[in-house]
Amino acid sequence: MAFNANDESYKSRTASRGKDGQTSERIYHLNIADPEQAFWHSSVPDYGDAHPSIPTMIVEKVDVQPDPQAPGWCLVLVRYKPKDSYVRENSYGEIWEWDLRAQEKQITSCETPGRQVHYPTAFDVGAAIGVDGDDVKGVNVYRPTGSLRVTKRLTSSSGFPTDAIQKMNALQGTVNNKEWAGYAIGEVLFIGGSASPIRRLKGDGSPADEEEWRLTYNFLLAKYQSAVSITLLDTNVVSVAAKPWDYIWYRHVEETYETSPGGKKIKRTGIESVHVAQVYDYTTFEVLGLKGP
Repeated sequence: MAFNANDESYKSRTASRGKDGQTSERIYHLNIADPEQAFWHSSVPDYGDAHPSIPTMIVEKVDVQPDPQAPGWCLVLVRYKPKDSYVRENSYGEIWEWDLRAQEKQITSCETPGRQVHYPTAFDVGAAIGVDGDDVKGVNVYRPTGSLRVTKRLTSSSGFPTDAIQKMNALQGTVNNKEWAGYAIGEVLFIGGSASPIRRLKGDGSPADEEEWRLTYNFLLAKYQSAVSITLLDTNVVSVAAKPWDYIWYRHVEETYETSPGGKKIKRTGIESVHVAQVYDYTTFEVLGLKGP
């Protein structure tokens, strides 16, 4: 239910236009004395709701306060902004938001020994980084990463959205087993979600027959990388390919060799073997019921 023409104070309408487009305000009267209760009335719009007559605008902010001229009533001030300036829902009630950045990751070796120079050259540690005696300390580097958050409105006639929460719980800590939302198999890790109620009241102030909930789904994103050729300590070269969320680890060993027969003995550290571990289960994300951006 929305406000009708009789609820609005036309004399209070304002509108302006600037470099960011048109803005406007409307004030409505609501026959409820308590502003906190009035704020959750079903006729009061939410952030992102459409303007009642201008399709290019949405609600930016809603303020509710007692009407000083009419005891027992509240004034509802609704501010509108251009639609394109704000995140908005798709036709399924979903908001898809990406955050692309880099994060620190520890590595203990270069991709190839040729990417590391040694001084003096006799102290060759292969591809290992941060060798200190028998310890390979490695180094923290930045690697591209990304996250995705999907927010969805859900109307429930049975109260708490048990089914949606159970599906979140079942899929938490899993990776997509088929292409999903434009991402290839294994590129998306679901790390969990949340559910919060959006309380709604009827016109008489009693609870609405259906409750509205806001569900949030959180994902981490990773891309496939080309196979890497790694030179082992025994000079053999292996090609290592891993899926985005697999864990790659290396076994480093130290050996002693002579620079020439009877010559100086030198210790060097290198990679004896490479291992790729699948650390997450794969499952289908379609059960979450998200339709896509």
